[in-house]
Amino acid sequence: MKRFLYILFLFGLTCFSQDNLGAWLLASQQQYANESSNDSFDISGLVFRMDETSVDATATVEANDTDIWTDLINGNNATNTGTDSPELHITSGSVRQVTFDGSNDFLRVGSPAVLDFAPTTDEFTIVVKLGENISASGGYFLCKSDNSSTASSNRQYGLGYDNGDIFCFVGGTDSRGTKTASSGELVIMTVSTTALNVWSNTTQVITDASIGNNTTTGNLIIGARTDGSGAHFNGDLQAVLMYDRVITAQEITDMQNQYVP
Repeated sequence: MKRFLYILFLFGLTCFSQDNLGAWLLASQQQYANESSNDSFDISGLVFRMDETSVDATATVEANDTDIWTDLINGNNATNTGTDSPELHITSGSVRQVTFDGSNDFLRVGSPAVLDFAPTTDEFTIVVKLGENISASGGYFLCKSDNSSTASSNRQYGLGYDNGDIFCFVGGTDSRGTKTASSGELVIMTVSTTALNVWSNTTQVITDASIGNNTTTGNLIIGARTDGSGAHFNGDLQAVLMYDRVITAQEITDMQNQYVP
């Protein structure tokens, strides 16, 4: 009996060739990597992501100019077009963030089709992770608007802070909630075809069933309202992400659990 089992064992080793062993090990490693991933931002529908890993690689020390913030998903990079360049800020924990001075600097993404969300037709989600230093005056985290006009009706979508209010524009219609910006804050805005909701960390600060349907061919800007027209952001941004769907309540909770200070 022992001899039979030994022969069976040798037969199994022969059948399990080196190629099969390599494939099994590779599959096991991939499964482990998938199960070990805990990035709650990395979910379906992600079409735009700029974070601490994709800040201008040529900026290596505090206050270096950051002339590009790379989109890790579709290559729709944000590039410097302001009078001044945003600068690199490195936190005490060595996290790389982009600092805007609140007056002259911003980054232009352009108007790629994948980010041309049409309110009342398309559903989408915007997530912004604020950085370490935030001014109470705030400003726009981002905005897609008509470049030739500052009228609110020409803002396809936008999100930011204004002296104690968090605000957003969807289809030319604005919504506001009372909330002072805070260091490291996670801001999530979901937009369905009929309503929008905004969370600051774990608190829902805006819910509005009234959204507009205006669109524009203008650029998406990070850190200002439109190309050089003011309402510049004053502070640090750590991440900007967009999804081409309304993320679920559980996905929102997962992000809050991981990224809220």
